[in-house]
Amino acid sequence: MKEFYIVSLNDLKIKQKLELTTDIKEIPFWNVQGLFSEKEVIDKINDLYPNGISRHGIQYMSEKFEFPKWNGKDYVHHIPMIEWTFELIRRVNFKELPSRFESVFGCETLEQARIFKIKRRNGSGNIYKVLAEKSFKADMNYLYLGPSILGNQVLAEKYWKSQATENPFWEILMTGDVEVKEKME
Repeated sequence: MKEFYIVSLNDLKIKQKLELTTDIKEIPFWNVQGLFSEKEVIDKINDLYPNGISRHGIQYMSEKFEFPKWNGKDYVHHIPMIEWTFELIRRVNFKELPSRFESVFGCETLEQARIFKIKRRNGSGNIYKVLAEKSFKADMNYLYLGPSILGNQVLAEKYWKSQATENPFWEILMTGDVEVKEKME
């Protein structure tokens, strides 16, 4: 087991296991009437992720795409598309690596967790030390949509190959047993 640090917006308990959930009945799913049903979506998640999904997976798989206005036109939030693009590239080319939808995310050091908390969580959340059975390290600076479909693929492949950008910000994808060891701050 290796030690890492996570920033959680939820209060966690010492020795708490951060587990996948297979109980997806409580997750809201949105359908397009006449094209697919909630049952079809739930069946698809069970088929793709029989061991369950993480909080991250729940957030991005069940998030309803709103259409806010931007410059007077409908605009779809892009982060779920980044997640799905990277997942598809992983499924095709890097099957042995952990799915982002089945992972707990963290940092290698307490200092990196502090930076993440400030830059990515606007100072919100608590930092915890956790123990993880398995881990994968990737540069989260690649988590963008490229200017083209091929650009998206290049970014995702670099991410899954653990390549570093000029100024990498490493994230740790943790799977298997992940246990909260200590609340740091």
